[in-house]
Amino acid sequence: MYLLLYLAVAVTPPALLVHYFYRRDKKHANPTGMIHRTFLIGLLITIPAFALEFLLVRMQSFLAMSNLSHHLFRAFLIIAPSEELFKLIVVIFVVYNHKRFNKLMDGIIYTIIASLGFACTENIVYALSGGIGVAIFRFFTALPMHIITAGIMG
Repeated sequence: MYLLLYLAVAVTPPALLVHYFYRRDKKHANPTGMIHRTFLIGLLITIPAFALEFLLVRMQSFLAMSNLSHHLFRAFLIIAPSEELFKLIVVIFVVYNHKRFNKLMDGIIYTIIASLGFACTENIVYALSGGIGVAIFRFFTALPMHIITAGIMG
């Protein structure tokens, strides 16, 4: 029973935000199939992103750093670039060359959709390992940050 609740709390906010951003471009609505595909591949792209992060963090352990330097290096030079790279890869290889990808807003919308897929997977992992409080906390912290960084990148 708790598993379903944790999954609902982890998945519902990104799903609602996908719907919200899809509706932002009312004049030139993007194909629903492309939106869904971008979201789903954003979900799956977390696997190679986490693998790269794991590898780079293991390599970082060989560097002599203070505790603060270690965490800053990890956050800003390993995790953030890895995640953003893979979100951008989703957009470049899934929708960038599609004929309906034809305006600036498309880049913004699709990178946000890919990031919400990525954030959804992260939410599931964190909710299952940290509980419902962590999932709720991420709604106010990680989700907006994924949206902001993806919007800038888009």
